[in-house]
Amino acid sequence: MTTNHLTDFDLLRAIPIPKESKIVGAAGRRISISGDGPIVALLRKYKKFLTYQAFIENPPGRSIANVTGTERVVGSIQRSNGGGHLILLPAPNFAVEFDEGDGPEEEEDRWLDEALDFQKDLIEAIASLSGARSDARPAWAARFDTKDSRRARDAVIKQEKAITAARNKLTKLQQEQEVVEARQQLYLGTGRSLELEVRSVLELLGGSVTEPEPGRDDWQVSFPEGTAVVEVKGVSKSAAEKHAAQLEKWVSGAFEESGVKPKGILIVNTWRELPLDERTGADFPDQMLPYCIGREHCLVTGLQLFVIRSEVERDPNQAAHWRKTLLQTSGKIDGCDDWRAVVEQAEATDN
Repeated sequence: MTTNHLTDFDLLRAIPIPKESKIVGAAGRRISISGDGPIVALLRKYKKFLTYQAFIENPPGRSIANVTGTERVVGSIQRSNGGGHLILLPAPNFAVEFDEGDGPEEEEDRWLDEALDFQKDLIEAIASLSGARSDARPAWAARFDTKDSRRARDAVIKQEKAITAARNKLTKLQQEQEVVEARQQLYLGTGRSLELEVRSVLELLGGSVTEPEPGRDDWQVSFPEGTAVVEVKGVSKSAAEKHAAQLEKWVSGAFEESGVKPKGILIVNTWRELPLDERTGADFPDQMLPYCIGREHCLVTGLQLFVIRSEVERDPNQAAHWRKTLLQTSGKIDGCDDWRAVVEQAEATDN
């Protein structure tokens, strides 16, 4: 269900006229034009089409159209301090009148030919009033040229090509930036963003990763040295025994299905809402260690996995070492705690 909240709005309030000016309802076609200038000339040219639906008391600027025989103003023009103009005009009526027996009207037959002419003439009148240029350039002008014109045009084309190349380079750099910054989800993220980065690291280590089946959130990984089931979590505090219990459930299920017991790997981005240098609490509390060690679970934080990825990217030969470490460790993993070696702490800057 959609609920629309509507309020009345008077369109006349959008017209920037002085407070002392007042729009008064009235209707008619008898209009007298006064003054001179391009706008006045326009009104005289199309006078037979002009109508009014209101007149203006205390109009802004000077009057250029009145109800014939009265001082009721139906058109005025005012120049602003900034050089612009406020122009209020009578409403032209270019609609074609149809008799009821004429049949359905086509869209193109609804308006007189003068309607389009009026639009063009109005634009030209406003341009003339503002002093704007309206250069003529017919189609045949392309057959003739000057050295200065060619030189200017070639310079524009050259600069446009440079801008296009710069934009393409910027797009590529922005894409690279997105990829690099996405890696930080290992110590920042949770949910799908974290899972995808964990998968990327497991594949970097040489693993073949299988997406979880519907209703499950475990990842199955096949390494050259063996298989593993991975549970990934992003939490605001430490890991908990319930995470390990869930992992063990997936391990047992995989064992029942294949007859081969996979390694259980629990990857948790702990304390994810805290700055890295403030993550001083235990990632895997002591009370959950006996349970995990007894079931040969390998416990890894997202930040540790980030360190592992950085090391393998520097030296791909380390991939085999970390694969074996993940498969052989029972309890907390070691050797990848020095995050300061791969993450710099930027100095605070004033924006």
